[in-house]
Amino acid sequence: MQVYTYKILLIGKKSPFKAEIVNYYPEVYFQMMENDIGINIVHSKVREVNKSLTFHFWDTSYGVKFNNKFSPYYKAASGCIFILNFNGRKAIQKILRDLQKYKVGPIFLIFPFNSEELIENQPLINAIEEKFKTKMKIFSNIPEFCEDFTSTIFEYSLQKLNLNLCFHFSLIQTNRTYDLTLNQLLKIFLN
Repeated sequence: MQVYTYKILLIGKKSPFKAEIVNYYPEVYFQMMENDIGINIVHSKVREVNKSLTFHFWDTSYGVKFNNKFSPYYKAASGCIFILNFNGRKAIQKILRDLQKYKVGPIFLIFPFNSEELIENQPLINAIEEKFKTKMKIFSNIPEFCEDFTSTIFEYSLQKLNLNLCFHFSLIQTNRTYDLTLNQLLKIFLN
């Protein structure tokens, strides 16, 4: 059996999204909390036919507030899930610069949205797709996203690409309201 191990950064404010992503993976075999730096490392395994995938999720729970402490932890990451559920254009841009500096990729950007916002912001979504030559994927729940994320990370690892700011834009439906509207989040990536 082939074994693949990935260090995955999980960035964003504490939210049900983060817990649901980690809990999606069936075998969580070790958990460690480092309160002094605000990193929660969760190790998860996925077993498929003839292969075993292990994800080390580095959950930078307080990364928005103490981001300068976190950037060294970005080294050697196989990918990043960045949940855009907080306000702060400068904080988002700083994190993106650090991800670029440490050549973290691919980067999965999650934009929480509700159904009304999706209709209102279709022109901005189209503009992002045109600018980044990519397709914004729409998911109705976290398990759908995790299935796509797992297969994509595995495919990238087989190609052994040296990625630099390779974005995967994902919209995930939610009933919650966040500090930053979908409209404001999308505009950050168009400037």
